[in-house]
Amino acid sequence: MDLASPWAGTVRAAVSGTVTFAGRVAGRMSVTIAPENRVRVSVSYLSSVWVSVGQWIRVGEVLGRSGADHGLSAVHLSLRIDGRYVNPEPALACGSSTGHPWGRLRLVSRPPSGG
Repeated sequence: MDLASPWAGTVRAAVSGTVTFAGRVAGRMSVTIAPENRVRVSVSYLSSVWVSVGQWIRVGEVLGRSGADHGLSAVHLSLRIDGRYVNPEPALACGSSTGHPWGRLRLVSRPPSGG
């Protein structure tokens, strides 16, 4: 799932877990977090990465800065369960429990400016 983001915007962890990957995939910088053994949440299209493999991350902590893909400022969010990619959209439900074993992903927005 591609999400619009300002260039070099702060990218925060959607889940708590251990960083299992932080580097380049197909020329694009990515971070993967494992909230549990069979689940992986990845954020790609980053312009910089500020975390390292083995590091424990809490939801909302900074992973790095957003970048671009095909000339558009964005980040890419992916979700794998048991090695298979699944649509992350149902896990983004904010008002209720999703009923899925991976729980709920939380996208943390930038605080409003100017008070």
